[in-house]
Amino acid sequence: MSDIFLEANNFEKNFNLNIFQNRDKLLVALSGGADSTACLYFLKNTFPDMCISALYINHGLRLEAEDEELFCKKICKSLDISYYSDNYDIKKEAKFLKKSIEETGRIIRYRVLLEKAEKIKANKIVTAHHLNDQTESILLQFFSGTSGMNIGICERMQLSEKVEVVRPMLKILKKDIYGYLEENDIDYKVDRSNYESEYDRNKLRNIIIPQIKELINPGLESTITHFKEVSDNASDFISKTVAKTIRDCYIKESGHYILSKLLKKHSYIQRECIKTLIINDNRYIGRITSEFLGHIIQFLTSESANSRFVLSKGFVLIKSYNEFYFDIMKEKSLNLPFFLKKGVNYIGEKKLIIQDTNTNKFLKKNNMKIRLDKETIDIKSLQCRYRLPGDDFIPLGMAHPKKIKNYFIDKKVPLSERDETLLVMDKEKIIWIVGHEIDDRVKITPESKSYIEMICE
Repeated sequence: MSDIFLEANNFEKNFNLNIFQNRDKLLVALSGGADSTACLYFLKNTFPDMCISALYINHGLRLEAEDEELFCKKICKSLDISYYSDNYDIKKEAKFLKKSIEETGRIIRYRVLLEKAEKIKANKIVTAHHLNDQTESILLQFFSGTSGMNIGICERMQLSEKVEVVRPMLKILKKDIYGYLEENDIDYKVDRSNYESEYDRNKLRNIIIPQIKELINPGLESTITHFKEVSDNASDFISKTVAKTIRDCYIKESGHYILSKLLKKHSYIQRECIKTLIINDNRYIGRITSEFLGHIIQFLTSESANSRFVLSKGFVLIKSYNEFYFDIMKEKSLNLPFFLKKGVNYIGEKKLIIQDTNTNKFLKKNNMKIRLDKETIDIKSLQCRYRLPGDDFIPLGMAHPKKIKNYFIDKKVPLSERDETLLVMDKEKIIWIVGHEIDDRVKITPESKSYIEMICE
């Protein structure tokens, strides 16, 4: 019992009470598992007079959810805490957002939590992320290519003007959570899916981290804690330069930013400024990786004076001579070309996928999926837009250019369709009339050595 008591003491010692005030109104994200249950009990016992509510979210993924929901409701009743619940079909949402189940779950959780917090006028949302979660998150970010400031899980995160997320358990080990629960004879639910290895985080938790601790560093969590502290200190220092750079680039009258001022800064500061602007805009939902930021800087430094970069569905970065700004993409506004990157590009309701391939087979009958000779294309300058007067290309099998207008007439393409047809081009030529034909200069030949594939959905 003495060891358990010590673990309980570690829980209480490392629970950050400094982020709370007696006048706070809290909404606790409650799952019924060990972490959130311990968090709720400790908060209620420490602040008996504070206004505390709890919200359970059913993601529609597990049969045990109904039992968990009843358990959470019972806990809240015993503690005299207001209880709320919500249901979401995460699989359906993930398909709509075109994101993984894990990422969609995170997006939906915070959306629902914020909506409930605003409705009940709670100023703080409490989540029970702990030190083991921090370790997993930082390693996952390393493996996925995320870099820059504010790596890992932050202790405080502002969700809206009046609501922030707080995570008071980030320095508490999982074993200390179990110690607290056992010492105080508190029951909790076990999520069996945590022991499966279907998702990346579970693979890391159940397979990789135990191997790291056994073979390389048994004190991994302590190392991660130290790294996070050093990283946060560096982030605090760098963020001042980033904030000043953004202020210096900002044009108050238009809401745009001066490109030349940004590009005078170190490349690391450039990326962090872009990352900060995207995060602060609140319209981008997704992971901001080093590769993603590299594509954006490449776009901003390209020769094109007027073009757009699709950040995510419906959200674009616009470059106009020496200025850039963020905007909502309007489907009928493709008069400016859109900068394309490898991977998935959203153009209005269309999705354009660009990827390397080892297959050199020519696709004759599928005009929405093409394969090209990679060496004939300037990948860095790929763009797309609607047609403009005078546009031409060299149709497949021909030796001389042809006006796209005349091509459409010869092919009897309806007039209404002509102005809605996307053109993919690099800085020298139109390479694909989407849904119709490629330029003869980019076709695969016996001499071709590398290949690229484009798919429009």
